[in-house]
Amino acid sequence: MKKMIIFLFMCTFALVKMNVSSIETNIAKENLQSEDLTGNVRGNGIEFGSQVLFRENQTYNLATARLDSTHFVVVYGDNYSFGACKIGTAVGEDSISFGAETIFWERHVISCSVTALTSSSFVIAFVDCGSNNAGTAIAGQISGNSVSFGSEEVFNENQTDFCSVDKLSSNSFAIAFKDIGNANFGTTVVGSISGTTLSFGTKYVFNDGKTDYCSLTALSGSEIVVAYEDCGNDNYGTAIKGVVSGSSVSFGSEAVFCARETKYCSAVTLANDYFAVAYVDVENNSCGSAVVGELESSQIHFGSSYVYNDGATQDVAATALDSRYFSVSYNDFGYAQKGVSCVGKVSGKTINFGSEYVFCEGNTHYCAATNLRTDSFVTIFSNLDNGRKGTAIIGVLTSDNPTPIILGSFTVSYNAEELLIVWTTLSETNNLGWNIYRSESKDFDYFLQVNSGFIPAAGTSSETCEYSYSDEIPIEPGKTYYYRLESVCIDGTTEFYGPVSFTAPPEEEENPESPVNAKLGFDIYPNPFDSSVNIAFSPEENETPEKLEIYNQRGQKIKTLFAARLLKR
Repeated sequence: MKKMIIFLFMCTFALVKMNVSSIETNIAKENLQSEDLTGNVRGNGIEFGSQVLFRENQTYNLATARLDSTHFVVVYGDNYSFGACKIGTAVGEDSISFGAETIFWERHVISCSVTALTSSSFVIAFVDCGSNNAGTAIAGQISGNSVSFGSEEVFNENQTDFCSVDKLSSNSFAIAFKDIGNANFGTTVVGSISGTTLSFGTKYVFNDGKTDYCSLTALSGSEIVVAYEDCGNDNYGTAIKGVVSGSSVSFGSEAVFCARETKYCSAVTLANDYFAVAYVDVENNSCGSAVVGELESSQIHFGSSYVYNDGATQDVAATALDSRYFSVSYNDFGYAQKGVSCVGKVSGKTINFGSEYVFCEGNTHYCAATNLRTDSFVTIFSNLDNGRKGTAIIGVLTSDNPTPIILGSFTVSYNAEELLIVWTTLSETNNLGWNIYRSESKDFDYFLQVNSGFIPAAGTSSETCEYSYSDEIPIEPGKTYYYRLESVCIDGTTEFYGPVSFTAPPEEEENPESPVNAKLGFDIYPNPFDSSVNIAFSPEENETPEKLEIYNQRGQKIKTLFAARLLKR
């Protein structure tokens, strides 16, 4: 019995179609990367299109969500009058058109949040100021650019604030909120939808102290993370993992990501086990900061914090572009309150932020953002210097230094007492060479360089290149090791890949065959790919795999496609 591990390095696919002998399986990923996102991330520069007004009157409490690669929904409140929405359509990379305004609530609304369940349906969570500030939700159905709504459903009859909703599946979602009527506790509830009818399960407290700035992100259909300001613990920035089963939620332990006063939390999913939180570090000059969190069982482990704006920051809105990139839009209070965006590139728990780019020269508030493609996003905002009119703009990622390496595979195997590291590239640009690093820690808290001398690269090539290196540093039986590749470009810039793990065999096993070297005879096509890929293999006699897994470019497991013996014909 073998475990087959396949590394797929284009993580923006909607559907993975697997041809397994005579078995064919359709797989849809459960987080951001499973949706029909297209495009290629170009870097962490930004070019903005033209500002487009979606509302000529004063606009407040904005929220937005992606429907597909060219459509999104905008939700907003009028000045103490009603809540409404519009459907936006991206026109190329620099303009937007909007459909008609549809009112979903005839009273004053605040704390709006929206999530798309499908390309034609969405759910809005909001506070109904005309009914004791109760937490309320409503479902919208889209036909063209028109929207119809079902009946509202109250999810919290008490006073409510800081609503945050995210999709679990096409017919379920989760909401985090501050339950003012229950001692200001941080609370969640799971909702389900049938047509446009909503129903809710029991409410579950995730923080039994005063809670502000809730931001919920779903990592899968059964896992959520909530980031928030824990006012009962010195206003620390805190996050917690919840496991969803039906309409119930169970929570793990709280984890602090900022041991100072924290506001404007905005959490986004990067991959099944990774997420990022953008926030304002109040005690550090109210600067804009971000951190990456990793889930391990019920625990969250955070990396270091990284500053994206070293001046006072407000109205933070983050959106993930793919598993390695996310954008942050915000009010740069220290820069005349202009609207500004930047892009963060993630490697492990490290974030490298690009330059800051101004999208609005006026006083900018109520920022909200959503991805469209892996290389573009929409930011909506209220421009106080233009009568608080509702405005939208498209940002497209750019770079003067495109990614120099497209990695094809990265594996570690052990055969005949040789520990062999093998990797391939699909293309290289100005690549000088490679280094290999090994660690006993997944986070690479400490590490050593495996190669004694620099490993020369192909330079510039559009052909597939294969490399291998034998790790001669002793290993301990039964211990797990983690490997990373470092590419070094001619201009001195570097890029890391991995980690991938290898567990040394116990002493009693001699020359075990590595899973990645099993004689399975597989073919992956097309490679690279945009939206779907075929993986076909024909096991030899007595070589039927027990597992088939997909990993992304960072060596993180995306999906176990099956974990049982295949039936032979």
